Formats: sequence, C-alpha cells, structure tokens
Amino acid sequence: MRKLLVLISFIATTTLLSSQSNSSSLYGLWVNLDKELLTIQPNMTFVRQTATNPSTIISKGKLEVVNDKLYVVRTDTGETYTLKYHIGANTFVVTKPGTEERVWLFERLN
Repeated sequence: MRKLLVLISFIATTTLLSSQSNSSSLYGLWVNLDKELLTIQPNMTFVRQTATNPSTIISKGKLEVVNDKLYVVRTDTGETYTLKYHIGANTFVVTKPGTEERVWLFERLN
C-alpha cells in the first residue's frame, strides 16, 4: 500500500508540476518516508543518513544533472548510475537505483 501511495504521488507530482532542470533547486536538506535525511550541497555532493541516528551514513557521493536526469557517483562504494527525478515546490521524487518503478519521495526541510 505504501509503495502504491509513493508511486501515485510520483505520478501526480510529475503530471501537475513542470520539470525543473536547474540543479540549484536540489540544494538543501530533505527527509523521506523511511525517515532518512538527504543533504545536497551547492558543490553537488550528497549524504544520505538515518534521521534517528545521523551519524549512520547510508550513502554519499557526487551528483551531476545530465539531460534532466541525475548521474550519481557514490564515493563510498564506487558505484555509478543514472536516476530520473522531479522537483516540486517542496518535494523531490527520485527513482531508486536499478528500477523505474520504485521511488523515494523526499520533503524539503529547509
């Protein structure tokens, strides 16, 4: 049920809001439904960590916007992949690696 809600939110957000390719709108602090914090800095580095224990880093790396997609280079594992994304007024929806059917839904905290 939760996955269906996230997918519906992604479709609604994509349909209702125009896509923004300006990477500066990515900067900031975000939280998702799994209680994970995502910090994206102006130098396009990111850290995703648990909200309950911020010292626990889930992933970190560098982002680059290429053709309205996010190119991710994980500095903690060396993995690279490309993700689809959409930014709304206070939301950030991004596909999970390896699938276009599962997404993270983040809300802006700042």
